[in-house]
Amino acid sequence: MTTKIIYNACYGGFGLSDLAEAALLRAGCTQEEVYDFRYENRHDPRLVHVVETMGSELASGECAELRVDTISGDKYRVCEYDGVETVQTPVNIKWVDVTATLNP
Repeated sequence: MTTKIIYNACYGGFGLSDLAEAALLRAGCTQEEVYDFRYENRHDPRLVHVVETMGSELASGECAELRVDTISGDKYRVCEYDGVETVQTPVNIKWVDVTATLNP
């Protein structure tokens, strides 16, 4: 299974252009859903479709550069630092193994 995720690839933070917000409303999203895309549901097919169809330049807000990441599986988290986001999955997260450090 693959899943497409929308994330922001530049400093400034996730944001949608007015054109992208209008397209999402026409696609059946509520104003609350459009607002919530800043924090969750980056995998929503309507959001993915709008960003892919419009392209990053038209879909991105003033301080954003929206991109699509395709992951394997159905679990992810979006991590942010100064507005730049990365998509992490259980496969690419470096875990600390407590037992390895307690039993040298």
